[in-house]
Amino acid sequence: MFEVQEDGEGGAMGVGAVGRNVQMIAGSGSNVTGWAGWRLDSSTLATTDTHQMRIVAPVLRADNDQTLTKAKWLVSINHGRHEYNTATGI
Repeated sequence: MFEVQEDGEGGAMGVGAVGRNVQMIAGSGSNVTGWAGWRLDSSTLATTDTHQMRIVAPVLRADNDQTLTKAKWLVSINHGRHEYNTATGI
């Protein structure tokens, strides 16, 4: 499970994002903090099974509002299709 911020392009992903899939978009990382620059590409939110990440839940902290752009989400890697576990989002 990873905590990742959405890029906010095209609006907030919102509370309906849970269970859906999304692509990642590269950004500039930081040599100072060691944080990566990768973000969730909010404009790709869909049920598409080929997307890289699955939205699991919003990060539940006072400084995070999933109804606004640049919200932080808990995500898992979308491993792909398996006969017992579908990669297609809700």
